[in-house]
Amino acid sequence: MHTCADMCILPAMSSIHTADSPMPGLPAARPVRFWSNWFNTEVADFWLAHLPARWRFNRLLARVCESRPAAAGAVTLRLRVPRRWTPAVAGQHVEITVEIDGVRHTRSYSLSAPPSDARHIEITVAKVARGKVSGYLCSRLQAGDVVQISPPYGGLRLPEGTHAPLLLLAAGSGITPLRALLLDALERGWRGTITLGYWAQTRQSLCFAEQWQALQAQHDLLRVNTFLTRDPSAPAARINAESLAQLAPDLAERTVLACGPAGFVDLARTLSAGAAAFHAEGFTPPTSPASEHRTVRVELRRQGLRLDLPTDQPLLAALESAGQRPAHGCRQGICNTCACHRISGASRDLQRDALASEPSTSIRLCVHAAADDLVLDL
Repeated sequence: MHTCADMCILPAMSSIHTADSPMPGLPAARPVRFWSNWFNTEVADFWLAHLPARWRFNRLLARVCESRPAAAGAVTLRLRVPRRWTPAVAGQHVEITVEIDGVRHTRSYSLSAPPSDARHIEITVAKVARGKVSGYLCSRLQAGDVVQISPPYGGLRLPEGTHAPLLLLAAGSGITPLRALLLDALERGWRGTITLGYWAQTRQSLCFAEQWQALQAQHDLLRVNTFLTRDPSAPAARINAESLAQLAPDLAERTVLACGPAGFVDLARTLSAGAAAFHAEGFTPPTSPASEHRTVRVELRRQGLRLDLPTDQPLLAALESAGQRPAHGCRQGICNTCACHRISGASRDLQRDALASEPSTSIRLCVHAAADDLVLDL
C-alpha cells in the first residue's frame, strides 16, 4: 500500500534530507556545496536514481498522494511537497518534470485549489491530444510515484485590501487557477459577489461539475454559469458582449480575472474594457506570422555553433528542431526558465508582435523568434 511518505530533497545550499531523518551515517545539515567539493553531485544523482526516488542531491521531489478524476480526460493530482519547499498560494504555477522513455520532460501547471497545508498541493491536468506529458500524468501516474517539482511562481492574485465584486472568466483548462482563487476567496469570507463564467466544449469535459452546484448552494454570493460550445442540443457561443452582459451587468464595478487560451484572453480583455480592473493569463504558445517564413543565421556564442533557424517559430522550438536542448519550463513566457541574453541582432517578441534589437538584453526563447541574424549567449 502506497503512503505519502515525506521527502525533502533540496537544491544547492540546503540540507540533505530524506523522510524525516538524515541520511544514516551523515551529518544532518551539511549543505550540498560541501559535498560538491568532494564529488560531482550530478553524477551522484545519476547513481541515486537506481535507489528509492526520494534520495537526490539537486532536485526537489514530490510524491503523488492521490490521482482522482476531475472530468472526462482530466485528473487532479494531490502532491506531497518537500519540507522546505517554498509555500505556494492560490493562483500560482509549478513546473512538473517526469521521465518518459528515458527522456525528461517539463511542463507548467497551475494549482487547482488553495494549499490545504504547507506540505500538500493539488494540480489538475487535462489530457491533450498527442500530449506526451499530459497523457503520462493522466493515465500512468499513480499514488506513490515521485515527480520533480519546481518552487511555485507567478500567477493571478485576488485583489488586496478589498472585497471587490469579482468576475472570473475561464476557458478549458484555464479553470484550474480560477478555481483555486475562487475557493481561496470563499475560505477568506469574501463579502463581494463572485460570478464565474466557464466555457468548455461538452458537459463531460467540465471540470469539478458537481462541486459548482454544491458551492452555489452553500454561498449566496456565488453564481456559476457554464457555456458548452459543442453541446449537441444547444451549443453555446464563445465569449461575446452578450454573454458578458449576462454575467455582469455591473461590469464597471467588477474586478475581472481571466484565464484560458490566448485568443480567449485577448477577447475577454477587449470586452472587459469598462471593468474596474482586469488581470489575465493566457497559455497558448505564441507563433510568428506565416508571412515571415525565412531563415536567418543564429550563433550560439558559448557553444561556438552557428545555425540557420526559421523566423516563423519561437526560438525555443526552432532550437529544439535543430537538435539543441535549451533549458525551458512553461513554454508560455511565464516562468523565465528559458531566458538568455541576446548579445546582438534582432528578435521579435511574439506576445507583443514587436521587434527588438537592443544588445545585451534578456529574452525568453519560448516567446521570441529570430527576426534577423542573431547572437545568443547560449
